[in-house]
Amino acid sequence: GDDSKWSTTIGGSTHVRNGQAGGSGSISVGYTPVQGTDMSVDVDVGENPKVSLSTTRVLLSQTLVTTSVSTLPGSDKLALSLSSHRPLFRNKVRGTWAIGLSSPDFSLHYGLLQFTSLQTTPRYTAKLNIGVDHFPLRLSADHDFSRTHSGQLSYGWGPKGIELSGILTRVLSKYCKFSVGIKHAATKGLTWLLRIQRGQLTFSIPISISSITSTGYHFKCLYMTFLSLLIDEAIGDLVSETTSSLVVEEDDDVKENKDALRREETHLAEMNKARSDAQQQVALMKGPAEMKRETEEKKDGLVILRATYEVEGGDSLDVSTQLQFWVSNSRLALPATAFCNLLGFYEIRQSVPAEELKRVATSGWRMALSRYTFGLFDSPSDINRGPVPTLTVRYKHSGAVYEICVPDEDPLSLPSPLALKIGDSRFVK
Repeated sequence: GDDSKWSTTIGGSTHVRNGQAGGSGSISVGYTPVQGTDMSVDVDVGENPKVSLSTTRVLLSQTLVTTSVSTLPGSDKLALSLSSHRPLFRNKVRGTWAIGLSSPDFSLHYGLLQFTSLQTTPRYTAKLNIGVDHFPLRLSADHDFSRTHSGQLSYGWGPKGIELSGILTRVLSKYCKFSVGIKHAATKGLTWLLRIQRGQLTFSIPISISSITSTGYHFKCLYMTFLSLLIDEAIGDLVSETTSSLVVEEDDDVKENKDALRREETHLAEMNKARSDAQQQVALMKGPAEMKRETEEKKDGLVILRATYEVEGGDSLDVSTQLQFWVSNSRLALPATAFCNLLGFYEIRQSVPAEELKRVATSGWRMALSRYTFGLFDSPSDINRGPVPTLTVRYKHSGAVYEICVPDEDPLSLPSPLALKIGDSRFVK
């Protein structure tokens, strides 16, 4: 077969729990027999060994469906599971549901229902589960302060009480991340969380600080919160100083040029990855799009002749296949969102990413306020977003050819009364 259809991933994790160290390892082998279908075999070794066989299918409605069969740790039973992921409410929310059954009586092993916002800052997640963990309800908020700094707040509720946690994560290098935070649980009290991730390997150290019944518990929570913030900021300063110390002796012009070159190289690497991801998505969409094109041709319906997503000074992306993929019953409707968030698209602006563009707030206290309030007090003028991409579409419908151009984040509905009629489809292509 074609070697490019195979993939292999090796990883693992270590932890310290109740004063004892533990760990696990995993290996995954994937195979793509046809476009839109992936199969994988996963083997976990360590404290909870198991073997899983799963398959994932991309449907026409942008829905991912996964089915799997796996062994249960410490049991001779098998677990059967089915899960689905798809965008909802015009791509504003991603919904996930999953159910697991155990043989031989097919009793319920676990159930999961989850919703995650896609167009908000921070990203919000609500999760209801049975059998996944001790907290059936979990609410969380994730925010990216920058490309190298992120944070998460989480609330969990269960029969034994509540769990509150907050954790900050720093990117130390291309392959290494460090996280620090705290967790309050009604049953275990206050725990200090430390974690280092190197590629697929994770080393976690939860340190028990105090039980909930101890004297001065609230003061300890406050103290550990500020200690975690100080450690996070110190690591951020250390990483920044280590990077800048290499050019401290150079004059300002050379330093500025090297910083600009470094940002540009990082951004180009990100764009190359985004472009590669988009190409893989288009490969999965191509077959269904061709089938829809043939169907629409036969009934003189909506056929995308040419579609281009472009921006001044940036890339020009052919998105004809992507738009034909979303045509349904001779109609196409795209929500009012940045097109780069859609499947098969990517951020085509060649300029510095938006989070790195010039900010008005330069004082330390204002930057700290912006960082830890998720930008709530930032004014719209604080960020320069650069040029706006446009989507130009030429399509035919009911024997005529039309063309329309819409700016990024505007809704698109085809056929459109605003489109310019170019001519008869027999003569204009």
